[in-house]
Amino acid sequence: MHDFDVILGTDWLATNYVSIDCFSKEIVFHKPEEKEFRFQGIRNSYDALIYVVKATEMLMKGSEGFLAFVSSDNGIETRLEDILVVKEFSDVFSEDLYDFPPDREIEFVIDVVPGIAHISKAPYRMAPTEHKELKT
Repeated sequence: MHDFDVILGTDWLATNYVSIDCFSKEIVFHKPEEKEFRFQGIRNSYDALIYVVKATEMLMKGSEGFLAFVSSDNGIETRLEDILVVKEFSDVFSEDLYDFPPDREIEFVIDVVPGIAHISKAPYRMAPTEHKELKT
């Protein structure tokens, strides 16, 4: 249970024998076949949360914004068979799936210039008779 990314709703929580203590900000996993695992949330003394509306407003006024994905592997290599979703849905994954895809030399990127509006173009128009014929 040490390598998880997302908790997938109440059904997932029930399946994995999870209890949540909101007051102490603690999630406890009590799976019968595994050792108990506790996840303790940490809250800073200050609230550094900016809501989407405020962030959008700040960006529209010219503030710089950054999106970061932060991950810590602690030097432990993750194996595919250790990932809970892969274990749970093994019938979906191919048998010859043995590792993560290799890093590619070329990555697909679309460069977007800040402040440029999207192209606004009306959808393809068709005659009402053509539209009626297409619907039937």
